[in-house]
Amino acid sequence: VRGKLSSILERVFDMEWRDAKKLKHKILPALSYNYRVPQDPHAPSPWFAPIDVAGKLNRITLSIENFFDVRKQNEKGERSYAQWGTFHLRQGFDIDEQRREDVPEQKEEPWLPLLAELKFIPYPGLDFRAETEWNHKEDRIGFANLSLDFSMDRSGGRNDRFLINYQYIRAGNETYGRLGQIEDLFLVNDQFPRERADREKAETFSGYVDVNLLYGFSGGGFFQRDINLKRTVSSSIWIEYKSQCWSVKVSADSISSVDSIMVTFNLLGLGALTGK
Repeated sequence: VRGKLSSILERVFDMEWRDAKKLKHKILPALSYNYRVPQDPHAPSPWFAPIDVAGKLNRITLSIENFFDVRKQNEKGERSYAQWGTFHLRQGFDIDEQRREDVPEQKEEPWLPLLAELKFIPYPGLDFRAETEWNHKEDRIGFANLSLDFSMDRSGGRNDRFLINYQYIRAGNETYGRLGQIEDLFLVNDQFPRERADREKAETFSGYVDVNLLYGFSGGGFFQRDINLKRTVSSSIWIEYKSQCWSVKVSADSISSVDSIMVTFNLLGLGALTGK
């Protein structure tokens, strides 16, 4: 069972900053309710889709979404529109946890982590993102992720990309194991989350760069450093050549002290062939 009550609030502000003339702030407050009971996966069902066997859910969630859109106008009077940023808040409340009586000596913890997400794009190609979760039970931050992404257009439809990412995770956090923006883009290291699972917290700093060179060549690198252990847990460097219909990439990778060299051939529209 699901239900949602929402509204939209908008206001337009006059502004004079370079070619930006108008700023629209849109707010979407919403109150949603989700209820689910466990289902017997072996019970007869008229549905072709598999039965949802997840646990019971009885939750209310309040969310507030903010959008900041700008209208631009150049010297010729031509108008364009862009989104400068978003800011979202989400707070959940577990009704069953509030009503729980099975362990009287244990205090109820109905408040789920408060989630805040920020995205800021002041210029084309520059993207700043921040995400954090506040753990009410422990009264401290359980997860935080900060990233700055810059891309620069080059000829032939290509672009250079520079990206840095910081991530903080406390053990036992609901978001435990979530990947940052760089890892989502590139990371092949699935060993690191398990390696840090027995620690109270984990902090990592990552960097990624990919630059176009001459005559179809490009090169780049990636690293992920564990701040607490003071060592690099994953790194890679590569050089790639691209033509109109095929490409070849040679990379040297190091993951948890395991080194490898990889050669990847890619035919446009046919996929890639990789060998180590």
